[in-house]
Amino acid sequence: MSTTRTTLATVALAGMAGITLTACHPTEPIGHAQYTTPAVVTGDQAMPGEVLNSDSASDSDAQVATANLVDKDGNGAGAAGVVHNDQGTTLDIKLAGLKAGQYKAEVRSGGTCDPSDGFASTGAAVSGADVDGIAVAGDPATGAVSKTVNLDIDSLKGKSIVVLPAGDGGSPAACGVIVTG
Repeated sequence: MSTTRTTLATVALAGMAGITLTACHPTEPIGHAQYTTPAVVTGDQAMPGEVLNSDSASDSDAQVATANLVDKDGNGAGAAGVVHNDQGTTLDIKLAGLKAGQYKAEVRSGGTCDPSDGFASTGAAVSGADVDGIAVAGDPATGAVSKTVNLDIDSLKGKSIVVLPAGDGGSPAACGVIVTG
């Protein structure tokens, strides 16, 4: 009788362990259920599901720079990627979470993006690195643009990318420090 109980207890424990382990399988698709933790983006990388400059980055001699953009509240607002190869320098900007509307981006001489000071420490605009025509629309609001710019990627070290409302300017909506290498 005790052998039967031991066998049943072992089978029951093995079954419970199997159910527990399958609930946390690493290849499980990302869910969007309420009260679950979303994916976290840290460091200098593309937003989840996005690859910046993927066509030109495959060149083995390509130089790459990136910037994670934050809004004036310090929340993630997108990403920027710069690739320099034999065809030139391309700046890709992808925005998310900003108010719908038209935006432009500027590379600035300052290398800090402090939301608490309204990004005032970003410095002056760098000539040849303006990107106009970033349309942000939808729910949630997103937008993207890709443009060839006239600058050397090495000159981006220590600089920032600032996103502003299009037109006569206004206060910056987002900012990111450019990291090369």
